[in-house]
Amino acid sequence: LLLDVMLPGEDGLSVLKRLRSNSDTKELPVILVTAKDSEIDTVRGLDLGADDYITKPYSIRNVLARVRTVLRRASKPSIDHADESDAPLVYDGLAVYPLHKTCTVNGTEVKMPRKEFEILMMLLRNRGRVFSREEILKRIWPEEVVVLDRVVDVNITRLRSKLGEYGRHIVTKPGYGYGFMD
Repeated sequence: LLLDVMLPGEDGLSVLKRLRSNSDTKELPVILVTAKDSEIDTVRGLDLGADDYITKPYSIRNVLARVRTVLRRASKPSIDHADESDAPLVYDGLAVYPLHKTCTVNGTEVKMPRKEFEILMMLLRNRGRVFSREEILKRIWPEEVVVLDRVVDVNITRLRSKLGEYGRHIVTKPGYGYGFMD
């Protein structure tokens, strides 16, 4: 689905939020197409769950290539999900359910966009390991044409705040990257 961020009558980001909150459309691949080209706008769109973000002016060849990439990615299982069971990844009161795509903190569900969820799963599956920004970008956004490394920082910051007391376990190792530490 190509979605213009500046739709007449309703903001495309509002439409994206509705799509992501509906169980029937939450996995629908969405590419935002917009004239808004600031880093803040790009990060906001991606954090709300867009699969790609294209700024105007653009060439039709670029759009088609990005559509093919998003569709290819949508048809494959997500990173680290190949042999997935719904056995939760648990750390004290933090639980992530891979197949249901849900996260709970002390029994309360925490809503998060797909990329934040995938980062959290990767970190929990590899507790104690530090991943560089580049590694996270390659694993979570494997075929993106343009993704800024600061997108990782933004997602980590939001994850920490959503996880409450468990957010402190997502640590920054300056000069190295991020990891989930006991």
